[in-house]
Amino acid sequence: MVLNLFLFKPVDTEYIGLNLAAAITIIFIVGLKDDLAVSTPRARVIVEIFAICIVFLHSDFHTTSLAGFMGDS
Repeated sequence: MVLNLFLFKPVDTEYIGLNLAAAITIIFIVGLKDDLAVSTPRARVIVEIFAICIVFLHSDFHTTSLAGFMGDS
């Protein structure tokens, strides 16, 4: 995933890939920490919500269609 983001960096003029890489890294670190030392579910959920907010609150991130997700057409 990181290699793909690196290769398509010249095309990504809105830097959405940079935010996606940051969120992926945060999720990876939380998973690694949970494997090495058990963390509470509340802490994992809070950090995962933070990672989601990094991606979705980016000003240039928008969706045009959900492509049939949950019956949406």
